[in-house]
Amino acid sequence: MSDYWLVEFETNDKFFRVYIDPSFIKENMVLVGITEFNDDDAWLSYLDRATIMAKRISAGSGQEQIVRPQFYAARHCENIYRQQ
Repeated sequence: MSDYWLVEFETNDKFFRVYIDPSFIKENMVLVGITEFNDDDAWLSYLDRATIMAKRISAGSGQEQIVRPQFYAARHCENIYRQQ
């Protein structure tokens, strides 16, 4: 992982770059994991804040992007508790 990108391996000798929107990586945010949810979305997990679901899009030429927050897990949990 670098400042705003990481690599994802497809095979033992082939990988592609994944660009991460800078708003997801700041000095005061401790990113601990990225989990694919489906072909279009990924969860970004943090040590010190709520998990975020973000859009995962193909940028062509062996590069993908993780951009645009779609969903914040903490807000979803608050809504579930309010409905009960």
